[in-house]
Amino acid sequence: MFRSNEARKDWAMKGPFMPSEDVFHMAYDSRGDGKTYAAVNSMWFGPTVQFSDEFGQPWEQPEIQPVFPSHRDMSVNKEWHLEPGRFETPGELYWEGSIIPIEERRPGRHLA
Repeated sequence: MFRSNEARKDWAMKGPFMPSEDVFHMAYDSRGDGKTYAAVNSMWFGPTVQFSDEFGQPWEQPEIQPVFPSHRDMSVNKEWHLEPGRFETPGELYWEGSIIPIEERRPGRHLA
């Protein structure tokens, strides 16, 4: 993560964040108190959305993660992109990711 002063002449780098996990995208939400969101993909824990109120110090996970209703038999595979919603809808976050049928994630099954 890079930060600068208003003149954009001096830059400072922070991180790394979330070691051993892939961060596919980050987005800053300037609505309200301002949050930084990250689309994080872990080989062990799977995909999660994480956020920080302090530009990455520390990161937290919201109680609700992107999921599909159980009757859809679909599962989130990877999270690709996050985008804050409209100004008049604070707390709304648009999400893009890849999905796979739950049947293909069961033990003993292999993806072709």
